[in-house]
Amino acid sequence: MISTKELGARITTWRKRRKLTQAELAAGIGIARTTLVAVENGHRRPSNRELLALANALDVQVHELLKEHAVPGGVAPRFRLPSRPGVDKRVLEEAVETTRALGARYWELERLLGLQRVPAPLESIATYRVPGPGRWGDPLKAAEHAAHSARSTMDLGDTPVFELEALLDVHAGLRIFHPELDARIAAVYLWGDELGGCISVNRRQPGELRRWRIAHALAHFLRDRERGEILFSDERPRRDAPEAFADRFAVEFLLPAPGVRKYFSDVSRASRFTVADVLQMAHFFGVTFDAVLVRLEELDLVPGGRESSVAPGGFRVCEGEQRLSPETNAPTPDLLPERCRLLALTAYHEALISETELAEFLQCDRVEARAAFDAKRTQGALQLDLAFDLLGRRKQ
Repeated sequence: MISTKELGARITTWRKRRKLTQAELAAGIGIARTTLVAVENGHRRPSNRELLALANALDVQVHELLKEHAVPGGVAPRFRLPSRPGVDKRVLEEAVETTRALGARYWELERLLGLQRVPAPLESIATYRVPGPGRWGDPLKAAEHAAHSARSTMDLGDTPVFELEALLDVHAGLRIFHPELDARIAAVYLWGDELGGCISVNRRQPGELRRWRIAHALAHFLRDRERGEILFSDERPRRDAPEAFADRFAVEFLLPAPGVRKYFSDVSRASRFTVADVLQMAHFFGVTFDAVLVRLEELDLVPGGRESSVAPGGFRVCEGEQRLSPETNAPTPDLLPERCRLLALTAYHEALISETELAEFLQCDRVEARAAFDAKRTQGALQLDLAFDLLGRRKQ
């Protein structure tokens, strides 16, 4: 059982997340403000009735307040919701809370199994972090250099970035999820001291766009990780320094100039480079048709202004790409990273969580959770000690 002081701290954290004053929360559950102050300061433990009322008012499960390994912190204080015409603030808050909650569950599973989060290589790169107002320099040149450094750190050379999410898990420590968000929201990136970097990418998007959003979020992670970002589905290139940096970084990271030039040279040996070749190149690098066409023009590999010739008669390239792309029939990505799913199933196997909690961790019903557990157990994966240190140290 957690201490009264820790319980009070969690109630305070959730009250602030819900943007309630002590007076508002106290009035909402029918107790005096002084009583709530005593609870939050750890001088008084709430009764069962008061605890249930607090959970209802804060829109949180009681066990989230009481569980031993609940995440004590949350999103970095510098995270700010953007102002977006036509998008209700509650929609944005819901997307942020979805991301935070997914990261918190992942963190909790690691704690349950004795796994400590260790800073990843890309977290230690401070070169591109914003030191203060007016001291940044040219964001486009900085983004190009940052993309080169990131690729070098990840030992990618000039090749396409295969298994992007797995690479960023290892090299950046990013927790990447694929929830179903409001259609107007493409992705959410946030940072927390306990959570590390978390990215939610709307699973409704095509695979190429999901990769682009992840690269965009990685740029924010390198430049100003605590600032966070919400990306919108209809986002257009912006000129402010943070977005100019992120947009340029995504181009240079996913479509490195040497790699694009080499591919173009290899394919255009017969002095031809067709629309079919552009489509194939897009699949090879895992980006959109439009992104490749713009990059080829930018590098002076093909003449500029080709879009009207490529897509005459009002035909939209993106529509044709959707019909021609193998991603069209690609399976919907899993909500959780495979490692997170395996940690949840292992925690259940070791009787650290109940079947109901397993279903909550996996975001499914109990029947599906049991089926997932049985499938993994049949494979033998759950017999492994995930915290066993092959270098000779055991988990704490």
